[in-house]
Amino acid sequence: MKTAQIRLIIIALIGFIISMAPSPVMASPVWELQYCTQTGMIPHMLMVSGGVFYGVTNRYFIISPDGVNYQEYVVANCDSLRLCSAFMLTSAVGYCCGCFVLSDNNLYRSVLYKTVNGGQSWTRTYQLERNRCWLKHIQFVSPQEGYVVMQFDFWDIRIYKTTNAGQDWSIVFESESSWPTCADFQPNLKAVGRGLSPFIITSPDGQTWQEGTDPPDLISCIVHIIVSGSRIITIAYPSLVYSDDQGISWTNSDVSQLGADFNACGSLTPNGMTGINGNIYAIGSIRVDSNDLYPGIVRSLNNGASWQWLVLPAEMPDQSGQIYGIVYWDEYIYISFNACIYRLHVGPPVANNDDVAPVVPVEVSCYPNPFRDNTTLTLKQGADHSLTTVAVYNVKGQLVRRLLDPQPILGEYSITWDGKNDQGEKLGAGVYFFKIKSGSYSTTRKMILME
Repeated sequence: MKTAQIRLIIIALIGFIISMAPSPVMASPVWELQYCTQTGMIPHMLMVSGGVFYGVTNRYFIISPDGVNYQEYVVANCDSLRLCSAFMLTSAVGYCCGCFVLSDNNLYRSVLYKTVNGGQSWTRTYQLERNRCWLKHIQFVSPQEGYVVMQFDFWDIRIYKTTNAGQDWSIVFESESSWPTCADFQPNLKAVGRGLSPFIITSPDGQTWQEGTDPPDLISCIVHIIVSGSRIITIAYPSLVYSDDQGISWTNSDVSQLGADFNACGSLTPNGMTGINGNIYAIGSIRVDSNDLYPGIVRSLNNGASWQWLVLPAEMPDQSGQIYGIVYWDEYIYISFNACIYRLHVGPPVANNDDVAPVVPVEVSCYPNPFRDNTTLTLKQGADHSLTTVAVYNVKGQLVRRLLDPQPILGEYSITWDGKNDQGEKLGAGVYFFKIKSGSYSTTRKMILME
């Protein structure tokens, strides 16, 4: 069997093995392909500010006024340019930054560009240029106040601040203890993730910075971060955690509805989280083995306190797994997937800062498994009289048999499957899945039909 076929089968398995979310899960996500880049460039970051949607990578800048119509521009005709971040103050004025990669990829020189015509042309400012340095993030919190995060001497960090819209920059933080991995700056709170302990630094005003404590169960580093109100939400590999006291203490998010194989990392860049008004979206994944991660999208409607699957890996635009960024804008989430930009309608932010209503689980058992002639699925429902459905799918995700149409059940309920499809035809030996949905609860069970 070809490698591509094996990968598709694995993706299909993932889509049914994982326990799916309650109400936020989309029955069948409809992705809209918005743009494929002319040069094959892959936007490594997506951002919305100044009333426009945009992204950068290498020497290219892409911009859209509405998420539908796009323009692609060359920032500088230089193959060694590696752009990492951009920020538009208005639809016309903005900055982008990154570095030149010199010699044998071991020497960098930081660089900052400015546009005054919506990205059609860019001027090199020659500000903040240093050898062995790399500008990794730029963000403004007002028309005048902005920040740039620099990685210098490979391992160290500097944070620069402007109070005059980028005319001048001054150092407000410097440390030789660790390099920057991600950042988010908001008017009331600024946070920067780092590669070594202490893994986060924060500031309420951008002038005075403090080192936080390390999130619990952290294996590697903080790879994604977002400031939402007074809360810092991070993907601290491999977990989702949040802090309400500027990184002094941390709480593990409730990810119980994401399944045992959930992994919080899925984006190939630091642009893996986005949100508006406590509605947070993140690129998560399912780990199949020690090497393979299959990305999907998870969502929190209560400011990072608990998470559910929105889009399972099998429901992504394709199964390559090459997702580079996500942003939530105007009722859509946009993703950079390979060399294309897709969007998915999710609606306006939900006004909900309370805990998500508890999901009433259903106890499920299957016996015998594996089986040859018949197997019995037993459901045990508690006090909830929710409508329950049961269906059988093959490894390709195709519906082969409806066993139970929507009906309320209470207590114990058993269903026998004889290994046949809806047409009464005996199915071939292989792996099949019971998909059980009861109210807001959904889960699957794997079954093996033998010869």
